[in-house]
Amino acid sequence: MNKIFKRTIATLLTVAAFATVGPVKYTSLFTKEANAAETAEKATLKGLEVKKSSSGSELQLYDDKKCKSKDKVDFEEKNTKYYVNLKSGNKVYIDPQVESGYKYEISKGSKDYDKDEKITVSSSSTKLTVEVWKDGDKNNTSNKYTITVLRDKDKDDDDDDDDDDYDDIYLKNLEVDGDEVNLKESKTTYTVDVKESKTSVKIVAEPDEDDYKVRLTGDSIDSFRLDDDNDYEKKVTLNKGKNEFKINIKYDGDERTYTLIINRGSSSDKEESKEDDKNNSNNNTNVTARPNQWVTVNGNLMYNDSLGNPIKNAWFIDRNTNAWYYFQADGTAKKGWFNNNGKWYYLNQYSGQMQTGWSYINGEWYCLNPQSGAMQTGWIKSDWSGDWYYCDGSGKMLRNTNVGGYRLASSGAWIR
Repeated sequence: MNKIFKRTIATLLTVAAFATVGPVKYTSLFTKEANAAETAEKATLKGLEVKKSSSGSELQLYDDKKCKSKDKVDFEEKNTKYYVNLKSGNKVYIDPQVESGYKYEISKGSKDYDKDEKITVSSSSTKLTVEVWKDGDKNNTSNKYTITVLRDKDKDDDDDDDDDDYDDIYLKNLEVDGDEVNLKESKTTYTVDVKESKTSVKIVAEPDEDDYKVRLTGDSIDSFRLDDDNDYEKKVTLNKGKNEFKINIKYDGDERTYTLIINRGSSSDKEESKEDDKNNSNNNTNVTARPNQWVTVNGNLMYNDSLGNPIKNAWFIDRNTNAWYYFQADGTAKKGWFNNNGKWYYLNQYSGQMQTGWSYINGEWYCLNPQSGAMQTGWIKSDWSGDWYYCDGSGKMLRNTNVGGYRLASSGAWIR
């Protein structure tokens, strides 16, 4: 009886011990698993390069904003904060490297960028972010690297003798009724001639970055904001003669003002009008009366050769401007797209002048040979940036797509 009693007591003590220890043990196990989920390993970059867009040269990384020699560092996965010193120019691109199964996102403020896509840094200090995460587990593995781009703006301004009064903030595209104005960073005043019959035109002034604020003012228009909502465009009325417009762009304390002069009625129109008055003629110009000069007949531009006869079915170069024109069978200057001997050319829709280089035509980019003006197709390398672009069979530059396995950014540049 005593043995049975002792065994019963022993059994009860064993059960009690398990009841006391067992739940603690398994609770601890579950807690560890929960903590492991909460402390999932953060994703890291395997490499990071910041490059100057104009040359493609890699910028030195620093761990302090003073960017002294003692602050130079190489990229390390655990270090998520870097500085670079951009001594000239105002554009960079980021080249992050990740292992297979990881993703990343490059951003400046609220705007995202593709790898190797140019990023404009207008202020003296611009923070860029690269977020990396394990595919399928962004919430638990996301990690952010910051790169602060510092610019010596005073030095940049001193290097640009033609542009001392402005910051490095620019227009990306300027058009007058679909004709692109050839923009240069060191130039802020542009002149466009239109026919006297033109009573209004559409001005497009698109900035380098969507964050920039753009305003258009002029004799015939109060201050008007151009932005994404109106496609950076505005239709304006023209007075006879000179019409002057100001295009002001601002961002984060930086500012630049462009002057756009639109002459309604070109100089050739005015000279023709004076000559007509002199000869008491109406709209009928005596074409053969004036050799080696431009004439306008019934509103059409023509050029007389040394004998006073209009040039026909031939190319012609104006030695005063080095601009090419093509005159049709009736002697008038050809305008718009033109196929000659199997090659396409674009002749300005107002002046008839042959365009060259990258040209924005009817909402699309085309590359016209810098020397011959012939439209180019296929892969094209930019002499200015070193980037590769692709133009399809129609000459149109492709964007946001893949060509033969190569990815093209929103800018059209090949993402390497």
